[in-house]
Amino acid sequence: MNTIADIFNNAGNNGYISLIAIAIILFCVLCAFYSIIRKRRNNNFIQQHPEASPMYVDCYTNKPMSTLRINNSKAPLFTSGTKFGFYLLPGENKIDTGMGHDLISVFVVSNKTYRLSINSSDASPIFNEVLLPLNSSPKENPPQTETGYAKIHNWIMIDSIDGKALELFHWKYSEEKKGLLAGKAEILYLLPGTYKILAHGKTYQTTPDYIEITVEADASYELGADNDGLYFMDLKI
Repeated sequence: MNTIADIFNNAGNNGYISLIAIAIILFCVLCAFYSIIRKRRNNNFIQQHPEASPMYVDCYTNKPMSTLRINNSKAPLFTSGTKFGFYLLPGENKIDTGMGHDLISVFVVSNKTYRLSINSSDASPIFNEVLLPLNSSPKENPPQTETGYAKIHNWIMIDSIDGKALELFHWKYSEEKKGLLAGKAEILYLLPGTYKILAHGKTYQTTPDYIEITVEADASYELGADNDGLYFMDLKI
């Protein structure tokens, strides 16, 4: 009696092609079935907890995300386009990244959006509120006069400035582009002082990191990212 292997061996290359095709179809069916179950589970969770807040997770590790635990249990995983994350309930949440760090304790406000990423300098977790929708395009807000402001040519993505959204500061688009597939660079106008900026790049420093900058009135600077991470420099022009 012929076995399945004998049948495919006798069929030659066509048999192997058929076997691969069947395996691919089964894999697609299983993925679709899992997606339906996960979506149904998430919908049930949101119906039961309409106050929950999404936390997007940057792909900062090769470890499976099953290692990430919230309040010592698995949290519902969601996907949005190419992004994914977990839901958090309001109040204090303890997050275990599964990367050997101590638990991080974060306070969550209802119906906010957050991001979890990794600091490139010491591999410590960074948890911050997403102050603008992840795919939004904020409107320009240039000052009436540039006198008295520091002008910063920005080549990266600013997540926050002293914990505030970019749209709360004076800025405008530059004529230059950040990259071949990226949008236009920005010119940021800041009053003299010291600022703590959370930002990330598209090619270098792709996960958010902090950089502290000090600016003077009527000076020009450049904010960007390279192989060494975020950088800030005086253009002296």
